[in-house]
Amino acid sequence: MQMVACFAATALLLATANVQAVELARRARDELAGLGLVDRDDVVELADGNVAGPGDLIVARKNDRIRAGAPGRRLANRDVLRLDRWDEMGEERIAVVSRRLLRPGPVTGQVLWSAPFGLPEPYLERHVQLAYAGTVHAAEGRTVDTGHLVVDEGAGREAFYVGMSRGRG
Repeated sequence: MQMVACFAATALLLATANVQAVELARRARDELAGLGLVDRDDVVELADGNVAGPGDLIVARKNDRIRAGAPGRRLANRDVLRLDRWDEMGEERIAVVSRRLLRPGPVTGQVLWSAPFGLPEPYLERHVQLAYAGTVHAAEGRTVDTGHLVVDEGAGREAFYVGMSRGRG
């Protein structure tokens, strides 16, 4: 299995409702596109209504028999993927992605990625969202370097606790 390292702190942008998380993810992607870190033009519309292209982080929302960058490993709900590039297979466009591995590098703590694998474009359109923001419910049990919670009148104390306790620092 090929592993590629990327040096970056893990951060979570959280909201209390799906509609807010989708909007926050769109805003984050717009900022990344403005900085030239993700592709503006060669994109696909995802299940959440946002778009993604090469450079974007996306999240699978459905288990599938697709081999996910390691022998015997299948694509699972909530796998975070990096869209590396597009390939063509016949008349179908395939997203070449890498899956974020759960354990960071042992010495540096860098993010590790699986070997690249293909995802058919229809899978992205039906079962993938941007990975830049999520709900507090989806974040339960996760620990990241920094957590950022958008609080509104819908945030009860349970949601507030989960959102505020995800970051290490």
